[in-house]
Amino acid sequence: MRTRAKLTLAAIGLSATVAAGIAGPAYAAATDQPTSTASTPTAAPSTSASASAGSTDHRAQGRQFGAEFAKDLAAQLGLPQQKVTTAIQQVRTELRSAQKDGSATRDQFVTKLATKLGLDPTKVRNAVQAVRTTQQADRQTRLKTRLDQAVKAGKISQSDADAYLRVVQSGALAPTTK
Repeated sequence: MRTRAKLTLAAIGLSATVAAGIAGPAYAAATDQPTSTASTPTAAPSTSASASAGSTDHRAQGRQFGAEFAKDLAAQLGLPQQKVTTAIQQVRTELRSAQKDGSATRDQFVTKLATKLGLDPTKVRNAVQAVRTTQQADRQTRLKTRLDQAVKAGKISQSDADAYLRVVQSGALAPTTK
């Protein structure tokens, strides 16, 4: 048992080392040349002097992701985008107010959203899951494209790109794509 624990700790340490050693250079190399996405543009992220210097405005990215989520969910449910966007904003506000510790669950979100939209919670839950699955696949595809570009440009090796992709696919790191 002691050997197994040591092996487990070694594997965790190796994963963290690989993630840290590859994530930084791979992300930096991959973000040098942004790629276009196939999704319909929504509100453009705000830019500032620091954003143009290479830093990321995570709030703007979050708003854009939220707008894309609402648009995709509205399409999945067959509802107007504005109605879904408004309902999502109201539910988020209610959940933040009710639970200061941020412990709201996805089920609470789905249940409240279904109520706001006047739909069956199961239908909303299935639609949310379908949208999340599609968006996750899209993010991984964009990440793979950016890593391939970095390899072609000679900024990282193919083995580094493959290792970074494996770490992201394992769930140890979230894909950082624009």
